[in-house]
Amino acid sequence: MMQAIIHSVAVVGLTDDPDRLGLGPGDPLALSPETEGGIAVMAHARPAGPLGRLRRARWITLGHLGPTARGLVAPILTRGGHLRVRVVNATSARLGGPEIRLSVWADADEGRAAQAAHRTGTAG
Repeated sequence: MMQAIIHSVAVVGLTDDPDRLGLGPGDPLALSPETEGGIAVMAHARPAGPLGRLRRARWITLGHLGPTARGLVAPILTRGGHLRVRVVNATSARLGGPEIRLSVWADADEGRAAQAAHRTGTAG
């Protein structure tokens, strides 16, 4: 059984407008460790532009997680645990964004361990 470890958090350093990428609530995202210790937020999207529909979708980096979210997720990624990441809300630039908020779910045991470690300062 999975449990939400992050209900809603904004993607930091967003690189593109969610409208251009065709992202909306419920769309899957992925998290990937970065070499400098950050965690990249990735989306499976088609390239923007008039020929975008003709091109194959590929994984692109949207931005990264902030320090608090990184502290909760990093231990699970390090152990190779399974995470389910979904778009909670996507606001386009023309409506006051751009902003993408996501939720992160983990196996119940992994989620409880990550939250306990984060509270006690032993995460990561």
